[in-house]
Amino acid sequence: YLNSNGIPAIDYEHINDETIEQFKKREIWVLVGIASYRNPLARGIDLPQHIRYAIFSGVPKIIFPLRLENRPGQLLALLIMLRDLLDDKADYFIAKLRKYESLPSSALEDPKFAKVSALINQAKGYLQSFLSNPEFLEKIKASDDLAIKEIDGELKLVVGDVTGYIQASGRTSRMYGGGISKGLSILLVDDKKAYNKLIKQISWFIDDFQFRPFDWRLIEKTLEEVDRTRKEISEMLSGKIKKSVKSFIKSAGVIVESPNKARTIASFFGKPLRRLVNGISVYEINTGEYILNIMASQGHVFDLVTSPGLYGVIEESGKFIPIYDTIKRCGSCGYQFVEGETCPKCGSKNIIDKKTTIRAIQELAKEVNLVLIASDPDTEGEKIAWDISLAVRPFASTKRIEFHEITKSAFLNAIKEMRDIDENRVNAQITRRIADRWVGFKLSQILQRVFKNRNLSAGRVQSPVLNWIIERWFESKQKKWVTEVLVAGERIEFDGKPSDAREVNVVVLSEKIDKINPLPPYTTDTMLRDASKKLGFDSTKTMELAQDLFEGGFITYHRTDSTRVSNLGMKIAKEYISKKFGEEYFHARRWESKEGEGAHECIRPTRAMDVQQLKQFLAMRGASLTRDHLALYELIFRRFIRSQMRPVKARMVSYKFKLSNLEKEVTAIETVLEHGWDLDMPIKETKIKPGTYIPEKVVTKLVPKAKPYTFGEIITKMKEEGIGRPSTYAKIIQTLLDRKYILAKSGFLIPTKKGILVNKFLQSRYRDYVSVEFTRELEEIMDKIETGYNYQNALRALNEIIRDL
Repeated sequence: YLNSNGIPAIDYEHINDETIEQFKKREIWVLVGIASYRNPLARGIDLPQHIRYAIFSGVPKIIFPLRLENRPGQLLALLIMLRDLLDDKADYFIAKLRKYESLPSSALEDPKFAKVSALINQAKGYLQSFLSNPEFLEKIKASDDLAIKEIDGELKLVVGDVTGYIQASGRTSRMYGGGISKGLSILLVDDKKAYNKLIKQISWFIDDFQFRPFDWRLIEKTLEEVDRTRKEISEMLSGKIKKSVKSFIKSAGVIVESPNKARTIASFFGKPLRRLVNGISVYEINTGEYILNIMASQGHVFDLVTSPGLYGVIEESGKFIPIYDTIKRCGSCGYQFVEGETCPKCGSKNIIDKKTTIRAIQELAKEVNLVLIASDPDTEGEKIAWDISLAVRPFASTKRIEFHEITKSAFLNAIKEMRDIDENRVNAQITRRIADRWVGFKLSQILQRVFKNRNLSAGRVQSPVLNWIIERWFESKQKKWVTEVLVAGERIEFDGKPSDAREVNVVVLSEKIDKINPLPPYTTDTMLRDASKKLGFDSTKTMELAQDLFEGGFITYHRTDSTRVSNLGMKIAKEYISKKFGEEYFHARRWESKEGEGAHECIRPTRAMDVQQLKQFLAMRGASLTRDHLALYELIFRRFIRSQMRPVKARMVSYKFKLSNLEKEVTAIETVLEHGWDLDMPIKETKIKPGTYIPEKVVTKLVPKAKPYTFGEIITKMKEEGIGRPSTYAKIIQTLLDRKYILAKSGFLIPTKKGILVNKFLQSRYRDYVSVEFTRELEEIMDKIETGYNYQNALRALNEIIRDL
């Protein structure tokens, strides 16, 4: 067709060296192939100086016969494509079949593959139970991104092919010495459902992706830039390089905290080159502007020693100087320490020293001109960055980069906004570490001496928290009477014992129509509270799961006091809410405090992907998360989505319930008048009307005046009282558990005899040093140091106090 209309074209079956030369000379204008990653034109052509655009004459599609075959690959593909509509058992078959994806059906005749044959039969039976169900087929037809069509007399599933699109469109934009060449992709949409599937899946792999409606003015403007970059590539290849063109790609090292984070970032740029430097993995990638070598420090590399001076801090010329050394970890028992060459706990000489990491970072620094330090975006991360910068300063210059979510766009934007290390934040962390050491070591040594037990410890934050847990425990031992009454299906609880329980009188005090806003998105403390209450996770487990989700690029940074939502966050919410409920239910909220919170943000998902879509995404990538990871992700996702939905308009009624001598006032929702965030989490409407009721059930019993603290409640208390920080909440509770000062029973925190004795001693002798007021004042001073207050003055004042201990 193209040739007959005067456009010289050739199809992929006739591409050879001769026709490629004709294409380079513009004797052939168009190469025609299939938009599939298997097609040699889509994956094998690399001519960035010649290929300007790709036109897709229809949405790239994959067509699956719904006839189930004895091919693991076919069954796996169907399971992945239908994952949104299947139950969780699909994940089991996806994980199992992936191991045999390329196994041909003929191999199943071999007896050694008997177990695989059994697995395939189970998977076929599982799929057939859905595909033979007319209701399930109707679900597919009702889906906006899955289609069933009859092709050649057979029912087939038709979906957009994201891999084929990315491979084929990628031919138009390649890396070169000047960066990344501009490319143009034009898509003729012939199938709306396949198009919806395509854009959904592309958005999972590419940040901030969108198609634009075809517009000649936009096309002409884009082609001008396309031609400019093609000219630059041609000049570079011919040796005619102008001053305006970059003659080389800059090299830089990137230091992150965890190996998982290093792998995740590297994966954004294709398959990275992996090598070892001093035994530590380094991933080499090309961003177009930089060749980056990414390495993990695995957290802090230095820590405070315990001597000389006052627990590792010397005073010289009126200044306090902390002494640091490399962190060591025992390879036998796992104990971490700083001083010495043998483990102080088990005596082993099998020691892993962070000197190895520092030398590896220094070796990497010798290869590059710039080292970008991408430790976590908090004061701990700033101190790690400062330590690493000191270690590499003789070899390369350093800059700090900071991002609150691990996505490609956030990472590249952080590089554009590289900055110097904030020494005020470093000073705040140093002060916090010294304060913990001075107060903690001094009190711990006193405890160890008095109780003749070297495993005891105290701390400026852990000790007040222990006191709260014990006070609440003793309060829980006191009893009170309550009466539970069941009226019209509603359970009402009165304080006290009724003199007569034969009837309940209900009176309406007031009525009004009101708007009910959703809760803000999660901060660290609210996430820990809800994970404890709703999922039964302790604080340490929740933080470990959140760390994995953050490093995997699924949620934003999880150590935060901020509820602020960025523009990108609101865009993610709008995309999901518009598709799931309708754009009219989207209500943008920034959730910013009056004081402002700078770059800090709430805990939110990084993509418009609910937990079912996440499972499909993981299946496509051949990755997996545990049930607990998925449960926490869903908690975070749903809370965030509701926070960006419009308020619920409802009729609110205030009731007074009277049971003999007992009274209780309750405000409830009588009727939802306009839906909003309740579409994601339905609100219960009360069935109570004014009048007199005969109770369906009356129970009077003695109950504790208060329940012991849960993990979530004690962390909320820490937040409200202004002690501890998001990065330390879980650590503080874990320390109390490790010291056996408290136990966790059925989600409640219960003090032990040891904890009660230690707390009694501290409260009687050193109340001023383990009080909430003392700890809060120190926290406020450290916050001031972050904004420029002289940390030496803070240490001097603290030193005066410590001397009195």
